[in-house]
Order: sequence, then structure tokens, then C-alpha cells
Amino acid sequence: MRKNFKYIIVALVCLALLAGVYIAVSMTDVPEELPEEVVSATDLLFFEFDEVKNIEITPAGEETMVLVAENMGTVIAENCDLPLDAQGILNAFASAVNPTYTKRFDNVENLSDYGFDQPLATVKINESDGSYTSYSLGNQSVGGGYYLVFEGENTVYVTEGYMSNAVNCTAENMADLAIVPAVTDIAGFELESETLGRVVIGKGEKAEGSLTYQDYVMTYPDGGLSLSQHYMEEYVLVFDEGVTAGKMVKAYPTDLSQYGLSKPYGTFSFTANDVKHKFTLSAPTNDGKCFAIFDGVNAVYEMDFNRYFKALSLTKTELCEQYLFIEMLDDFSEISFKGSGIDKTFEIKGKMSDEDFAVTLNGEEFDASQFKTIYSNFIGIAVKGEVAENEKAGNTILKVDMTYRDGRKKSISYNYINVTKAAVSVDSSDGVYYVYTMDLDKLLELL
Repeated sequence: MRKNFKYIIVALVCLALLAGVYIAVSMTDVPEELPEEVVSATDLLFFEFDEVKNIEITPAGEETMVLVAENMGTVIAENCDLPLDAQGILNAFASAVNPTYTKRFDNVENLSDYGFDQPLATVKINESDGSYTSYSLGNQSVGGGYYLVFEGENTVYVTEGYMSNAVNCTAENMADLAIVPAVTDIAGFELESETLGRVVIGKGEKAEGSLTYQDYVMTYPDGGLSLSQHYMEEYVLVFDEGVTAGKMVKAYPTDLSQYGLSKPYGTFSFTANDVKHKFTLSAPTNDGKCFAIFDGVNAVYEMDFNRYFKALSLTKTELCEQYLFIEMLDDFSEISFKGSGIDKTFEIKGKMSDEDFAVTLNGEEFDASQFKTIYSNFIGIAVKGEVAENEKAGNTILKVDMTYRDGRKKSISYNYINVTKAAVSVDSSDGVYYVYTMDLDKLLELL
């Protein structure tokens, strides 16, 4: 195949000489006192996909990448089991089998002038008939291309810039950085670090149907905290989009300690679409990055720690301080308040924005505006405080039982600490509470 192209090139050169065409050497692209240059813009090689068994590309100082074309549009790396970018591999293959050149230097005496003593890459095209074509890529030319020489020859070609696809054909450069695709159903998260301890965030037992952030329950297995965690809305939305790494730092690492992963800073797992993904992470850097390995893939990635894993650097208090008791009033059919001499059950019909919105108290009509005030103080309010792991809560001063219109139920208890604090527990959490700062007497007066 290559010989045919060589005959064509020779014929073109002869015709040009007979016609009296003389072309000067471009001294910006080559060292001084080099042989005469012949200009041409043509394919240097051209193979059909089915004519090639495989291509061996060896960038300088790197492992050889063996590329195989399964069909016209699909190329795989035969000797690499890491997740690679399909388009990048295809581009590398296509560039290697069809280099084009814009300039040529014949009878070059010193190939090292073009960098061939230490080539940036070597390419071997193994053909289906058992023959092969091999060439090296030397220094980059001023125009952005690369010098190319065939094995055993001394004619140097100036290729075009797209040959960088071959020069950069390493697992690190070809890595697929969308390491976890976008997902539709996140079942939960598991976080563990020295500062945070171990945290499990998953669907509540009674959560049914389409999962929203309001259905997540956070638990500390060692501490007993169980909270409906609205703070997790941010995480759910982030991971819905999948996980993208910044870059692959090292393929097939032999020493994880240089990346801070021999003694990891923490682990972060989440289950989506019935598949569990686990990240093992180094400590974050000052610019919010970290190193990570995931799902048993034998490679180290650089990740955006602040985007995906910031919770690992928080304490339990910091993770919970954004906790909000936000529930849409339209989601409930019944809410009851019991404790401190109060025993009231409100039934809710219609939507707040509709004219037929109505509230009844123990079977009798109740002022809807007044009920909205009660609701906003006990359920709809934004709560800030601290996790009271070492603070004993007293008796329950108020219990709020809520029945959703789809049949689910939720219970919130307010346990007395002092006149300005109550320990809030959701669905009978035990041992760890969320402290809610409020004027208890004033709020109870609303009922």
C-alpha cells in the first residue's frame, strides 16, 4: 500500500521538475543547511479500516497502546481495561493510519536535527496480510505539525497538527472523565471520614414512588441520629448529573501513598439505578481538589472535592446546621398537635392557592389563615442550631403527627431543654437530636 503512494509521489516530483517549478525551503520550519524541500499536500498513507489488524502507538516514556478497529466507527484499546473516551481513541486510530504531509525533505543526513534520536512517539501499523508499516514522530514543527520518518529511511515529512492524537495516545490523555453517567434514581449515600464519622443517607422506609430530596433520611449508625435531611437536596441534584473527573492522573499506579490514598482521608459511596459507586479519597488541597480511586478502576483521578465530597470535611454539627423542616402544606391531609395540654387534629382539603382550601379542627371549620401561621411556625420554618449529642433532652412538650395525602406518615417531637431550646427528633430518633432555638411559650400560645 505504502509503495504505491511512493511511486505516485515520485511521479509528481518529476512532473514538477520538468515544468520548471522551483520551490524554496522554508527555513522557519527546519534547521540550517538542510537538503532541498519538495512541497506537496497529500496523503502520506491511507488504509481502509479492514486492511489494518491493529496499530501499536508508543508515546515517549509510555506504555504501548494497541488499537483495534471493530468497525468503521468503533475503535477499542485492546491492551487497556480502563474507561477511555471512545472519540479520542477513534481519532488516534484515524490519525495514525492516514497521516498527511505538507512538506518533505529528501536525503536527510542527520535525523537527530528533527528529534528522531528521541521521538515523541512511534507508530506500527500491522496489516491484515501480515505486513507492517512503522514510522516515528519527531519534534513539533513551527507550523504545529510533527516531523515523520519511516523506519529505515531518511526522507522527513512535515505532518499536520492532528498527529498530536497519536503523540498523546496514553490512557491518561484518552481517559473518559464522565466516570459515572447521569442517573435517574439515587437510593442513598454513605459517607465516612475522621471528622464526620460514618453517615448513611438513604430513602426513608415509608418513602414511596418518585424519590425527591424530601424523602431522604440521614442516620448516624453509631450515634442514633435519624433526620429527614432537606440539606441533601444539593447532593441529590449534583449527583443526578453524574460524576465527572478533572483528569486521570495515573493509570495503573504502583504506589498510592504519593497520592495520599494509602491511608485515605475518607470514603464516599452512593447507589444509583441499583448500582453502587464507591470513591476512596485523599485529603482536599487548598484549591478544593483531591485524588480519588473509584469502583475498583486501577487509576488515580483528580476530582473536585468541594463539588462532590465536601460533606466529608464537615462535623456532624456542620452537616446538620442547614437542616430545614420544609414540607409543602398541600402534601398533607391531616396534622395533629399533642402535648403541654394541647390535643388538636387539623384536617386539610384543597390547595393553599385555591379558593376551596379549607381546614377543620376536630370536625369543625377553622380559620385557614390562622392555621397557616401555626403551620409555618412548627413545620415550615427554617431551623438552625446544633446537634446536641451531649445534651439531655427533657420531656416531650409537643408532638406533631402528619399524614400525607398518599398515606405516608411522619412524626416530629419537641423535647424540652430550656426556655429557649428544644431538641427536635423526627420519627423517634434516639440518642442524638437537632437543637431548635425558639420561644417555646410563644409558639405554644398559637395553639
